Amino acid sequence: MHRKLISTIALLLCWTGQTLAQVPQTSAPKQIKCSKTEGYIGGPFVSTRQAARQIFLAVAREIAPDKVKQYPVVTITDAGDHWEVSQATQPSTDPAPPNSISVDAGGGGVYMRIEKCSGAISNVGIDK
Repeated sequence: MHRKLISTIALLLCWTGQTLAQVPQTSAPKQIKCSKTEGYIGGPFVSTRQAARQIFLAVAREIAPDKVKQYPVVTITDAGDHWEVSQATQPSTDPAPPNSISVDAGGGGVYMRIEKCSGAISNVGIDK
């Protein structure tokens, strides 16, 4: 029941077109062809980065609301038939001293895979 509720919320967010924040578009999503079952609407249901971001945030807020605040940057990678979505911290704005190397390290944010055709969410976890 809990998974069905999360999926329903995610799909509603996509269909209503609610915008939570601007998502930079670095390139057009890879076009995919989804199979269609007679009597049902054919996908893709999650064809844009914005839709993947909204689904990710709906689920992340449900399972780890503290992580959404702690890791505010949502990273979305187009992997062909699915999106790989994860969180990161805000990069440091402090300039590195001369002759030094600046390294951002961490983990702890939520990550997941979202299928473009069906909207199915899998491989959900929290970096440790």
